[in-house]
Amino acid sequence: MMDYKLIAEKDEYALIQRGSRMQEYAVVNGLDRDKGEWNYTCSYYGFGKYSKLSAEEALFKALDDFRARTDRDYISHERLLEIATLLKDGLLEDDADEVYEYMHSTVELSENEAEVLGLEMDKYRKN
Repeated sequence: MMDYKLIAEKDEYALIQRGSRMQEYAVVNGLDRDKGEWNYTCSYYGFGKYSKLSAEEALFKALDDFRARTDRDYISHERLLEIATLLKDGLLEDDADEVYEYMHSTVELSENEAEVLGLEMDKYRKN
């Protein structure tokens, strides 16, 4: 029997915390609570001493994956970032000045948000 802590369960998926020496959050399929087993692990995110991820980052990534698998209307963080980046790149090819003006005035991107999307907002100058 595997040692784990159940965090959330929906349909055939469960989000669990598992591990003894190395801790991780995992999304598993077909959890059998009585046996403490599951059919397979969909994803896992280690955290702590031997990982680049903090416990909070690992939990977010696991919850993001769990929601993407169990909520039809949910779009994962990674996918939203990919969509935003592709849209930004396509628009920049058409008219960079207009894109920067829109991102600055309408979207009101913070410096950090612009950096994540790969926009160099310091290049934008008000006329």
